[in-house]
Amino acid sequence: MTAGRGQPAGRTPAGLWRNTGFVALWGGRTVSTLGSQVTQIALPLTAVLVLAATPLQMGILRAVAATPDFALGFVAGAWWTACGAGGC
Repeated sequence: MTAGRGQPAGRTPAGLWRNTGFVALWGGRTVSTLGSQVTQIALPLTAVLVLAATPLQMGILRAVAATPDFALGFVAGAWWTACGAGGC
């Protein structure tokens, strides 16, 4: 006999929250994402409000901030094209 959703009767489901590896991964990703979002908002605001950055300087700041995404994206794309899903 089963107790809903395919679980044997009298047995509680394990769930992801009891898996310490998942909790560590989830917590790390949450903190990382939160930090990235704060930096994405706080850095330009600090540049404008505290440092009185000009529009040209703000453009340069955004270009420098976006450079790692473009550089890593191109490298990852070239690697994926060369190796594909089968691996190298």
